[in-house]
Amino acid sequence: MKWRHTFQVRITGVLALLLLIVIGVVYFAVKAATNHAVENQAQVQLQTGTRVFERLLELRGRRLRYGVDWLVVDAQFREAVISGDSRAILEALRQHGTGTRGSELFVLGAEGTVIASTLGAIAEREHFPYDRALRTALRQNKSMLIVALKGQPYLLVQGQVLTPMHMNRVVMAFRMDDLFASELRSMSNLEVSFLTLQDGRAGELFSTQPDIFWATIITTLRNASWRARPLLSDAHGKRFLNQALQLANTDDPDDPKVLALLQSPLDHALQAFAPLDREFLVIALAALVVSLAGALFMARRVSRPLNVLADAAQRIGAGNYQVPVVLKRTDEFGLLAEAINAMQSGIASRELQLAHNALHDPLTGLPNRALAMERLSNAISAGRKVVLLYLGIEDYRAINEGLGPEGVEQMMREVSRRLSETVSTGDTAARITANEFLLLLENTEIDGAVAMADRLHALLSRPQPLRGDEVQRQVCIGVAVYPTDGQSAEELISRAAIARHDAAAQPGYLQIYQQDRDLAHQRQIG
Repeated sequence: MKWRHTFQVRITGVLALLLLIVIGVVYFAVKAATNHAVENQAQVQLQTGTRVFERLLELRGRRLRYGVDWLVVDAQFREAVISGDSRAILEALRQHGTGTRGSELFVLGAEGTVIASTLGAIAEREHFPYDRALRTALRQNKSMLIVALKGQPYLLVQGQVLTPMHMNRVVMAFRMDDLFASELRSMSNLEVSFLTLQDGRAGELFSTQPDIFWATIITTLRNASWRARPLLSDAHGKRFLNQALQLANTDDPDDPKVLALLQSPLDHALQAFAPLDREFLVIALAALVVSLAGALFMARRVSRPLNVLADAAQRIGAGNYQVPVVLKRTDEFGLLAEAINAMQSGIASRELQLAHNALHDPLTGLPNRALAMERLSNAISAGRKVVLLYLGIEDYRAINEGLGPEGVEQMMREVSRRLSETVSTGDTAARITANEFLLLLENTEIDGAVAMADRLHALLSRPQPLRGDEVQRQVCIGVAVYPTDGQSAEELISRAAIARHDAAAQPGYLQIYQQDRDLAHQRQIG
């Protein structure tokens, strides 16, 4: 089929395109790598140092968090915070000492007002500038916050002191100064600089670089486009690979920015590399040829089982469930073939069951009203003689009340069995309501039908043992004859039912339909 060839061509084309893209990307990546070997090596060093730098920041924040956690559980400090006395708070802090040296501390009230402060630039009773950012961090379960306080970078962590009336927060602030930058340089092997920016104005610079590089560092950090990727720069005869990071993590864009510049020196990384373009091009072309051949082979292997599965799907769609899918594979296609075989077997079984259920009584297995009417209509269309016996169990309700649903079901199955055994081959016994049955006797005269009714009455009126009791059924039978009593299936069944109703109302058990009983019957039930 046309679509199969198209699918195979598409697979080959897609794989070939992907191979071309991959090989092209690899080729130009290797070419760029050979042209910028020094920069690449320095970038690796800078990336490693950046991860170390970020890890050290995280560790310092965790250390501060431990200090806050120890502080907020100190009984004396908690009592001082609950009292709201700033002097008592600062005295308790001085006596506690552990985990808080070298850091500033703020105690905030419920509304973010400073109750106590060890930093002179943040006065008591003023609103803490990063109260909202700290609340957001608390909701988001962030462990630390880097902000700018009065033009200097600080690392903040916070804890909580719950009071009977409200909650106070304890904020510890660690200044990211020259000493901290030197500590980070010793561990990351990078030059480290910190700077705050607010509305384009630079704050105080803390850096491990000599003073002669400060102007270049400030210019680098002010240039927002330089923070997107590492950038080579020359300053006073030395080359550096720069990585700018924005450390302040508040949600307010108007808050001052805290920036860090990590610099990797390139003085010891200069090496010469021989060009490898021609060699790599030969390797790439060879790989492309081999890969295209493999792509074509793979496309054919994929399309073959798909063709088999497509044929099976069309066959199943056409209603043929007999031919199984033959696909001897152990991969996903083999599993799919097994699933399709199981599916078509299940569909065939369910269709047979649905067809049977649609035309048969679920309790007794006898044909239902729809199948009985279909067979009666076929007999009428063929012009065959048909006699209908409409049989009803009149005391069904009393038996139901006495035996219960399970007993009635057992009785109805026994009645159905006896009917099936009595009727001749070619005749039909159907259950059309809960307590009514219809017998279609073809090519039978009225006398034979009456004789059959007598046998059925004798057979069904015989007591049946159920649950330790003898159950005797009261059976009435109505008779209607085609074509004398009706010309259609609905009309014949209706008149047989009227005859059965008359049999129940009159002495005896059997009644043959009498002409013009339809109107009288309607008056009776009206």
